[in-house]
Parts: sequence; structure tokens; C-alpha cells
Amino acid sequence: MKVHMENGQESRPINGSARRVSDFTSFCEGDLDPTLNKKIRTLIDSDTDYLVYLDEDLCAEWTFNGDSPSGFDDVANRIWRLETLSITQLLPSQKEPFERLLAESMARILIMAVWVLAYSNQLMS
Repeated sequence: MKVHMENGQESRPINGSARRVSDFTSFCEGDLDPTLNKKIRTLIDSDTDYLVYLDEDLCAEWTFNGDSPSGFDDVANRIWRLETLSITQLLPSQKEPFERLLAESMARILIMAVWVLAYSNQLMS
């Protein structure tokens, strides 16, 4: 396995998952997310700096450029907890709507982060 160094840190294989993407707007259902190496089954939302979708296992997935936005860690932890708790609680027919709801909550926090950054940059100009 080929490993490369970035900023003094060992990173994932160049041709494997965790590749950097500078613009997520062109991704659509059926594409492979190169940062997580997962197929996009249902696209929830995307912008230049983020991508939120359901993978083939109907799990909420997301990836973004830059630092974690304010509130991200709390929302991500809650989503992961709810996904874990739902494994034994939901009927198969309830899984996709439930995961869509979780993915939408992540998309909302990423949308707000992009909006706040753009607004802050505009104020500073």
C-alpha cells in the first residue's frame, strides 16, 4: 500500500479513499464519493464545500472542505448515536426516511456554516 506524507503526517493511499475534492457541486446520485469511497445512492445536498448523501446501505454520509463548523461535533455525535439506536428500533421501511431526516440535519448545519463564512467575508471587505 502506497502511503504519502502531508504536513508531516502519514495520510491514506493516494489512489484510495480520502482524496481531497475542491468542489462537490458536480456530484450526483450514482457517483462515488472519493473522500469516503462510498457510492451516492440519494443525494441530500451539495455545494462547493460540502456533500451530504445516503450511501448504498442507507446511512447518512457527509464530507466537507475546511475546519469543522461551529456546532458540527454535537450534531455529528447525535446523528451517529441516533443511527446506532435505530438499528434495533426501526422497521426496514422506516430506515430510509429516518436516515434522510438525519442527513438533512447535517446538511442544514453545513449550509449555515457556508452562509456564515460568506457573510463574515462580506462584512470584512
